[in-house]
Amino acid sequence: MRLPFHIARRYLFAKKSTNAVNWITGISSLGVMVGTAAMVVVLSAFAGLDTLVRSVYVSFDPDIKVVPATGKFAAWTPDQQDVLLSMDGVKHYSKVVEDKALFRHHEREYIATVKGVDTKYESITDIDSSLTRGHFLSFNKEKHGAVLGYGVSVYLGVSNLASPAPIHVYVPRAGKVDQFNPMGNVRFKLLYPEGIFQVQPEFDAKYVFTSIDFAQQLFDVDTLISGMEIALDSQTHLADFKDELSEKLGEDWKVLDRDDLQVAIFKVLKSEGLITYLVLTFILLVASFGILSSVNILILEKKKDLITLWSMGASEKLLRRIFMAEGLLISIGGAGIGFLLGVIIVFLQQQFGLVSIGAGYIVEYYPVEFRAGDILQVILTILAVGISISWLAVRRLKIEKLKLS
Repeated sequence: MRLPFHIARRYLFAKKSTNAVNWITGISSLGVMVGTAAMVVVLSAFAGLDTLVRSVYVSFDPDIKVVPATGKFAAWTPDQQDVLLSMDGVKHYSKVVEDKALFRHHEREYIATVKGVDTKYESITDIDSSLTRGHFLSFNKEKHGAVLGYGVSVYLGVSNLASPAPIHVYVPRAGKVDQFNPMGNVRFKLLYPEGIFQVQPEFDAKYVFTSIDFAQQLFDVDTLISGMEIALDSQTHLADFKDELSEKLGEDWKVLDRDDLQVAIFKVLKSEGLITYLVLTFILLVASFGILSSVNILILEKKKDLITLWSMGASEKLLRRIFMAEGLLISIGGAGIGFLLGVIIVFLQQQFGLVSIGAGYIVEYYPVEFRAGDILQVILTILAVGISISWLAVRRLKIEKLKLS
């Protein structure tokens, strides 16, 4: 392949007799350059956004969560506990009980999810880092405390954590309905605010943390739980651990990782990234069609050279390789400059924050990140488009037709 590329390089930089070839080649390279730069920047932006979203959920979601396959609550037996303890890689674990309840504070009411946790829960997630006021649960059995999401605290009007006014929590009683005493159909308890956390609006307006003892009494589930949350060692392979634990626990329990817990948001991110990538690939393909025209015109311009080479013994296959190499040089040249430009833009965004998201968001500047998979994807796309367009340009090259033209 050295000879075709050597001749193609000389043709690329040689003076053309027709200015149209230079213009078409330049415009084609410019289109490929812009398309490649856009692809690098956009894929890096989606990677940065994905990392940001995952960092937000790390402070709330565990590495692994085991939940009942059916129903809200189930008994965690000693056998299942032995299975969990036998697994390598388990760093911490915590039982949780959660369900919806009606909260009332003074004259305000709001429906939120009670999440009862034990004393090990702080080792499972980074919930401490999300506290904006107060502290996490003190687990006082005589005066049950609560840590409210910021949204819940706003809806209930809880602003002073030192206030003695408790929050009333109501849940319906299971069983026969008492038509003569409506309040007999409701179970209620008191909670005292100890802290306020802020992760992101979905969680802030949904959850209220309290002790697992309080939650079990409130929902009348005795020793039943609604889930077991697990933190793993950093060396543990999450997917392998998930599959092994699921197999050992059987069909009565579902084993979920962090992506499973937030499946909707991650599916949206992947779908948007894929659609954007396909659109940019289409734009790159359209921009590359100028290369086809440039190579075809160059073939006509170098007709005499081709006939001479053919007369000297060059095969039509070799002649096609020369102009296929020409198309690749134009494509890869523009793509190389575009790739470098995209990398520079992403680097400047990382270092100096060229694009700001605006006030009120988790981060001030739009997050970007280089990923080896994305870089490889861009390179393979460029090569695939360049090879395809170059092949289309030379596939019908025939010396006999050039002699007649």
